[in-house]
This record gives sequence, C-alpha cells and structure tokens, in this order.
Amino acid sequence: MFRNRPPSSSLHCESAGFSMAEALLAMTIASVAGTAMLSSLFAAIRTSSLAVESTVAAGLAQQLMDEVAAVSFPNGTQPALPPNSLRSAFTNLDNFAGYTATPPIDRYGLPIGTEGSVPGSPRPVNMQPNPSELANYTQNVIVEQVQPGGPTGWTVVSSSPNYRRVTVQIVVTDPNTAPRVAAELMRVFSYVPANP
Repeated sequence: MFRNRPPSSSLHCESAGFSMAEALLAMTIASVAGTAMLSSLFAAIRTSSLAVESTVAAGLAQQLMDEVAAVSFPNGTQPALPPNSLRSAFTNLDNFAGYTATPPIDRYGLPIGTEGSVPGSPRPVNMQPNPSELANYTQNVIVEQVQPGGPTGWTVVSSSPNYRRVTVQIVVTDPNTAPRVAAELMRVFSYVPANP
C-alpha cells in the first residue's frame, strides 16, 4: 500500500522560476505598453494646457473688447494722446488703434491679476497669480475704418466717419514655437447721430 518514492537525484532538478527568454519577453511587453501609456499621458497634458491657454486668452480678449465697447465713437478730429498713455485716458475707439501690451495690463497699467477691487489699487500679494503665468500673453488692438461691401461684408477705407472695425487679438508666445493668436474677437461699431 505504501509507494516508495524514487530517491531524488542531483542530476535531475526541476526549475521553479522564469527562463531568461521569458523574462526578456515580459520586459519587452512592459516597455512597449509603458511607452504607449506615457505618450498618451503627454498628449493629454498638452491638450489640457492648450485648453487652459485658450480659455485664458478668450477671457482676456473679451475683457478688452468690453472695455473698447464702453468708450464713445470718435466724433470729428480728436487730439492725439501722448505715447504710452494708460487706457483709463482712452475716450474713444480710435485711441485703441495700435494698442499692445505684454504682459496684459488693466486700464490703470497694472498687470492683469494684480489689480484690486478699488480701481488703480493692487490686489493683496497672496491673492495674485504667479507673474510668469501671463508673461507670454500679448494684447493687440487693431482699429480700421470700414464701409459696408466687399466679399467679407466690409471694406477697409482710408476715411469713414461712420464705421470702425475693432479686432482684439491675444497672442501667446511659447519659447518652443512661433507666436500664435490664441484668441481673436472682431466687432464693427457704427456712429448713429442723434435725431434733433
């Protein structure tokens, strides 16, 4: 009833681990899978940062366009403002022509994100964003005199007392790529004389 086991021999040994070929194959599969996962992760991070950049740029463009819309339409010849005037001195659309600022600033000359609740006052330091966050953004404003017509609906002319096309651009400069327009808003303003 009892079976005798064969005596173990030093010549016959069973292996309990992986062979070298199996280990190399497992490492190769893990490397390929890891590379695919990392490239997907980098693509997701890049897409996320572009989405944040576009959202910030759209907000900056809308803020500046709202400010442009709040001033009056030029009526007759306006005296030129001194160079580097603050936007708080801009009284009509033509004052914004050629305006540019890097980093974006508010109408009182404070960098966006540093302005306080009282116009011209700074925000507490612990509530300000990192200054480098907006350092790559540039505000540009183009003001053109236009008339109705042309293939796009408006034609740029040298003199038009009644229409102005205002374009607000937010340009992002990335050290690794060429500057690009991250947001652009365009609006046509018209002069409507008061009825006597």
